[in-house]
Formats: sequence, C-alpha cells, structure tokens
Amino acid sequence: MIHLEPVTKENLEAVLALRTKEEQAGFVSTTAESLAQAYVYHETAFPFAVYNDQTVVGFIMMGYYGEKQYYTLWKLLIDRDCQSRGYGKAALELGIAFLKDHFPVNGIYTGVLPENNAAKRLYQSVGFEDTGLFENGMQEMCLKCRQSGEPERKDQRGGRQTEYRWTDGNDGDFHRFYLETEAYYSRIVGGLQNRQAFVPYNLSESISDVVIAGVNGTAVGCAGLKAYSDSDAEIKRVWVEPAYRRNHIADEMMDRIERKAKELGFRRVILQTRAIMQEAVGLYRKRGYRRIDNYPPYDRLDGAICFAKDL
Repeated sequence: MIHLEPVTKENLEAVLALRTKEEQAGFVSTTAESLAQAYVYHETAFPFAVYNDQTVVGFIMMGYYGEKQYYTLWKLLIDRDCQSRGYGKAALELGIAFLKDHFPVNGIYTGVLPENNAAKRLYQSVGFEDTGLFENGMQEMCLKCRQSGEPERKDQRGGRQTEYRWTDGNDGDFHRFYLETEAYYSRIVGGLQNRQAFVPYNLSESISDVVIAGVNGTAVGCAGLKAYSDSDAEIKRVWVEPAYRRNHIADEMMDRIERKAKELGFRRVILQTRAIMQEAVGLYRKRGYRRIDNYPPYDRLDGAICFAKDL
C-alpha cells in the first residue's frame, strides 16, 4: 500500500539512495538537493518519503510559495527500479490530499520542463492543467481545487446552528483536541523538517476557560484561555476539524474567547502560531491582531509568529 511518511533519521539513507533513470537525470533534483532546500525553507517545505508497504520507493515534497502566495507540489521522484507501477500517481494524490487537509488551498501549482512529457501526462492524470505561463524555463500547471467564482464550501452543519459550551482544561473533548494539535505540530514541524523535535505542551498546565464548538452533538473545535499576567490572557490551542474549517467556527470561538477575557478583566489577549499556518495568520490579522516580539518566553514555539490584541 502506498503511503507517505516524514523524512526522519530512520529513513534518510533510503531516501538519499533513490535514483532516477539516466535519461531523467535533468528533469528532477536529487533527493539530497531537495532535502537541502527543505532545510533552508524549513517553514514552508514539507518533504515525505513515499512508501510501498515498508519499502521506500520515492520522494515527494510540497511547499508554500510565499512570493505568489500559493501551495505547490514542489518535488517528485520515484526510484528507477520502481517506476511504471502507479506509484507516482498515488504519491501525487496523497500529496494533494495533504495540502487540502491542512491548508486553505484554492489551487495547487507545479512546474515541469516543457520536454518532460511523461511528467506532464502524470500531472494531467490527477487533474492538473497547463496555465500557459513559463517561469525559469518551467511550464506552469495548476490543479484547481475550487472553480473560479464558486462559493466557499457549503455549510456542513446540516442546517443546525453550531452550539458552544464552556468548560475547563479537564474536559475530555479538549484533551482530545489537545492531543490532535500536538500530533499535528509534531508531524509538520518536527518530523517533516528533520530538525529540533517539537516540544509538546504539558497537558496538566492550567487552562481555566475553554470553549468547545459542537455540530449535531459532536465536538468539532476548541479554544482555550489561560491567564498569563494581571493584564494579559493567552489564547491556546485554537483547533477546528478540517471538514468544518469553512464554517466560520474558529472566528466564532475567537469572539467568545475575547469576550470572556474582557469580562474577566484582562486588557489584552496574546497568542502564537506557525508562519506556515496561513489560514490562522489571516484569521488573526482580520480580527485586528498585531505582531509582537515580546511573547512570553516560557513556551514560545521555535519559529512562531506571535500576536496580541487590545480588548
């Protein structure tokens, strides 16, 4: 079964040993070159080993192109001894699913050399189309994830308003989301980047006020509020299940969290997120948050963007 796994010290040698056919050498970077780029662009590159069951058969890397503000399928290599078995198409489909599951993508882009007809046929087989643009000798192709002018994903709440309830940090739903976000950041920031391991929060830390969002009786999101000082409250673990991220639930939870902080007498709320989390960054900026540098140092995430908002 084809699946993707983060590039780690356990599979690094197998990834570095991947080779293309001699006639393909000019079409794709070596895995060593790609991993060097992933290291330099560690906040916006997502490298994976492609596995068939327990065997590494290829390499794929997705990324975020900040200059054009779009997501891309950046690299793809299937080992010369494992080609013509459908592994490339399966890996592309998994890469597309990864981007759709984790980021607000309207389109996914890639670039191929014009003479690389095999690659163009492969991308076309999963829905990519030629855009007519060329950049640095590469032909641009795009997979449209939502047609131009089409509305955002329809409301998935079955016609029922989302319900919100307040609880504390011991709530089982909150713990479940806590562990989900912990696993997510560990995968995205730790394992995928082959860098300093992600240090998780301590589940026992005091979070006295938590808002849980529920749809048809099922918890789908949460956000926590923690006192940091007499004047500042810290917003923790804003999380919404991927299938519900177009329903404004995060925005509505932030409304409730900010009102609660103000009612409790705090004058400011602070929070942090990763630069790659463009959807979260956009939400916070839309809500009037500004970047700050003096975020509480005791658990500041490596490479995080920190925000504050006066109440």
